[in-house]
Amino acid sequence: MTLRVQENRSKSAKWKSSDICPNIFKKLKVAIKMTQFCDVLWNGKEGFEVKHVSGRGRSYTVNLDKWTCSCGYFQLAGLPCCHAISAIYKSGRNIADFIHKCYSVEQFKKIYEHCLEPAEGHERWPVSDKPRPQAPGYVSMPGRPRKNDRKREEGEAPKERKCQSMALKLLAACVATRATTRQAATRILKKGRRRMPS
Repeated sequence: MTLRVQENRSKSAKWKSSDICPNIFKKLKVAIKMTQFCDVLWNGKEGFEVKHVSGRGRSYTVNLDKWTCSCGYFQLAGLPCCHAISAIYKSGRNIADFIHKCYSVEQFKKIYEHCLEPAEGHERWPVSDKPRPQAPGYVSMPGRPRKNDRKREEGEAPKERKCQSMALKLLAACVATRATTRQAATRILKKGRRRMPS
């Protein structure tokens, strides 16, 4: 943060050619270039209907008195969109009058007017005689506890589930004893008469 404040202060000290920040001026230049595809109808007061002559030919309504456009960019960004700029040109007004003051160079310099003071390292901090804060005790939350299984490595096989291991044991029991039914294999597992094949 200290470096950012210092860099922005040094950068803003060189801005003398315009009242608007350079990055904002670049955005305005892009919007001004897009006005060549806009056709404007003026009602004589503050209402404008701007239609795109290319693409889908959508129409948007602009009110310069309220600083609004139906596309939503004018009122959200505080910068005139290409529709609002077309309406401004149609009425013979100045674009700078419709740019929010937060984008001015003066306001930018005010933001970074105050700098952060340098701080000592933590080994130089004064030691307090107050007792150290302790972590709060564990509070058991309602509901079933969450299973905190460790994260598997890439390519590592997932953890074997109980249902899968039980199915494998039943299959092994059927093969070892030639049992043909699930009930027979289950009885063998319960009685412990079989040995797992190696």
